[in-house]
Amino acid sequence: MIRYFILSIFLSNFAHADSNWSSKVHEGEVIILFDEEDKEFSPDLKGLENLLLSQTDNLKFRHLCFWNYLEKDLQIQRELLESFWVRYPMLLEDALSSSGNMHNPKVTPLRKVFSECLLATPSLQKVDKIFRKHGYTISSVSHEKFRIDKTLKTPVFKAITWLKITKTEQGSTHQSTTR
Repeated sequence: MIRYFILSIFLSNFAHADSNWSSKVHEGEVIILFDEEDKEFSPDLKGLENLLLSQTDNLKFRHLCFWNYLEKDLQIQRELLESFWVRYPMLLEDALSSSGNMHNPKVTPLRKVFSECLLATPSLQKVDKIFRKHGYTISSVSHEKFRIDKTLKTPVFKAITWLKITKTEQGSTHQSTTR
């Protein structure tokens, strides 16, 4: 995972000036990044869709680097908290009663279900809907360094998060018919 990010720094970049979303190309595969540097945070997913529309059909999406977006979007943080409460209330309660750091034994069980709860959020379902319109889907979530920042009024879930993007059957059909 990290190698994709490191390699992407040195490779070509596609971005929209009005969007925080950009992509890096490595060996014909596109890694999509959310970059908040020098830009105001905007949870608008229209920039992501515009980025997808700007890509050529012969490129293959592989990953979406999601951690900066995850940490800054208050809506998805609320949805993630709700998702944990609905699915794993005892695990969440234990984790919130701890320091919240990634090595705390009360946080470890919550870390194990983080991907499931994130995928269940309405915001991530919207992102997946955007990808599906273009013949891709979010097939899995990988993450590391999961922790809970409890310095604010409500907890903020932080993790280096990657969404794995794969071609749907419809996308494969579209790709082969457009060549």
